Amino acid sequence: MCRLCDKTKCGYGSIMNTSDRETSQQIYRARINRVIDYISENLAEELALKQLAAVANFSEFHFHRLFRGLMNESLNEFITRLRLEKSILLMRRQSPLSLTDIAVECGFNSLSNFSRTFKKHYGESPGKIDLTTFLKNSKIGQTFAHESRYYWQDFPADEWQMDFPVRVIKQPPLRIAYIRCLGLHLDPAQGVAAYQRLMQWARDRAVLTPATLVIGMSPDNPEITPLDKYRYDLCVTVGEHIKAEAEINVTTMPATSFAMHHCTGDIHQVERAWHYFFKVWLPCSGYQPASLPALEIFLKLPEEIGWETFDIECCVPVEPL
Repeated sequence: MCRLCDKTKCGYGSIMNTSDRETSQQIYRARINRVIDYISENLAEELALKQLAAVANFSEFHFHRLFRGLMNESLNEFITRLRLEKSILLMRRQSPLSLTDIAVECGFNSLSNFSRTFKKHYGESPGKIDLTTFLKNSKIGQTFAHESRYYWQDFPADEWQMDFPVRVIKQPPLRIAYIRCLGLHLDPAQGVAAYQRLMQWARDRAVLTPATLVIGMSPDNPEITPLDKYRYDLCVTVGEHIKAEAEINVTTMPATSFAMHHCTGDIHQVERAWHYFFKVWLPCSGYQPASLPALEIFLKLPEEIGWETFDIECCVPVEPL
């Protein structure tokens, strides 16, 4: 029995035929390359996540993770690298701009920020670097010999057949009660304490039944949200009669479709599953992430298997491309 959709057999998303997979990949490729073009053409401007997600026509909730999965570096790392590489191009001109002008042209908010970032990346400050030696020994000198652009083209052809079965289900609205944790990555113990308070609250109100879902979710990405501000919600599904009280909040998640993978193992296996979703499965699936948080549904609770091992459903909200 599937605890999420309450069916003995969920509808598995069929593996697309070669033609449909290629069409899906072409759409992802075109959208990511559109963002790369936009970044390349607007390096002097502020490049916000919301703005770039809109250029790509992907959900802001998941765009950063999708970009990282496909490009093998974070969005911020990619932007910073392109800005620094543009600064090298400007510095090697016969009539180079001043370092202050280069900093502005490349989107740095000050010369000191530019110099600090440059030195951290290349090991030398922009005012002291020997460009002739540097370019001779660097791939940048080859890659940017004619100011060529970056484009993303390659898909992980050898990973599609990995043992990560994914099914797609339609899920009605879920009414949930939750406790919100801040800074969970800095203080995991507070997550344990919050979970215990939530479960005690649920037991006191006879909320827990065999059909109750215990869920973890976050609208934030720990790679871009400051860790002390990172939000993580511990949730249980509840009926309409349950109301918010004290630290317990209540909301309703709208109906959506979920792409789901049953994952067991340690935290590394969980991360591997999420990586597979965004790098491999989504671009070949004919789906894109919807504008809702991803979920982790706990099939076995910490009382059963502890806090170091997981038995969960990894769930990405999706919609057709």
